[in-house]
Amino acid sequence: MKLTDSIFIYTSMHWAWENCPMAVAGQHKAKEKKPTKVLEAVADYKLRIWHYNFGSSGSLNDLNMQDQSPVFDALLRGDATTIHFEINADGIYPNWPVLVKLIEKPLGLTYQPFGRMQEACCKDVERCSGVLQAQWCIPDTPCRLWGATAMETVMKACVILHNMIVEDESAFATTDPHSYLVDAAC
Repeated sequence: MKLTDSIFIYTSMHWAWENCPMAVAGQHKAKEKKPTKVLEAVADYKLRIWHYNFGSSGSLNDLNMQDQSPVFDALLRGDATTIHFEINADGIYPNWPVLVKLIEKPLGLTYQPFGRMQEACCKDVERCSGVLQAQWCIPDTPCRLWGATAMETVMKACVILHNMIVEDESAFATTDPHSYLVDAAC
C-alpha cells in the first residue's frame, strides 16, 4: 500500500451566484466581487470526494469555513482519536493533529520526500476540483438559480455523480484492460 492511499486533502471551490437576492448579496461577496457559494471538500488522490459541505458564503476564508464545517466537529467534541504529532508552519491554522501544514522549503533529506508528497497531494485535490468543473460545467459557469437550497441540490448531484464515475472507472482500472479478448471457457 502506498502512503498516498490514506492521505486526504481539504480544498474549497467558489461557485458564482448570478441571481443572488440583493438582501444577502453582501455576505456572499469576497475577492471575486460577485456573490459566490463555497464547496469545501475532502478528497483523496483517486479523486473520490469523501466529505463535502456546500453553502458557506463566499466571503469566508479557509479558516472561517473550517469553523463552520462539520468535518472537525468530532475533534472539537473530543470524540476523535488522539494522535500526537505536529509539524510547524506559519502558525495561522489551528494546531489540530488532522491538519498537516505545508512545508514550503523542506530542508534536509528527511523532509524533502515528505514535502514532495505534500505537493503531490495538493495537486491531486486541485485536479479533483478541476475534474468536477470540467465534467459538469455547472460549477464553472455562474449559477442562475434563485434559491440557495436549489444550488445545494445541484451541487450534491454533481458530487454524487462524480463519485459514481470515479468508482466505475476504478473498477475498470483494477481489471485487465484486455480481458475481453480472452475467452473464459478456454
